[in-house]
Amino acid sequence: PELGKARRSNYTLPGYDFNYGLYLHGMDGGVPEAICHWHVMKPRIILEKEKPRDYMTTNVQAVKDGYVTAHEQNLYRKMKDFHVNVEDERRFKRTPPKVPPDMTYGRPAR
Repeated sequence: PELGKARRSNYTLPGYDFNYGLYLHGMDGGVPEAICHWHVMKPRIILEKEKPRDYMTTNVQAVKDGYVTAHEQNLYRKMKDFHVNVEDERRFKRTPPKVPPDMTYGRPAR
C-alpha cells in the first residue's frame, strides 16, 4: 500500500468475454426447441398385479360369505384377490357441488 493511505479493497474485473461459472455445451436447442417440440411421456399400462389391493371390498365380501374370524379372512384373501379399479384412482371422482347462482363466496360484509 501507498504510504499514509489505506489499502485498496477493490479488484479489477475480468473483460467482457469472461464467463462467471461453468459453461456447459448442451445438446438442447434452448427456448425455440422447447416451444416447438414437446416431449410427452407415453401412458403406462398398469397390470392387474401392480394395482393396489382393495382391502375394504375383500373384507365386506368375506363377511357376506360368512368368514368372520381373522384366520378365516386371511384364508379368504389368499383365495380371492380384489384390486382397486382404475376409475377409483382418479383425483376428481365427482362433479363439483351445485351452488345457487346468487351465492357469494368469502366473509359477509359488516
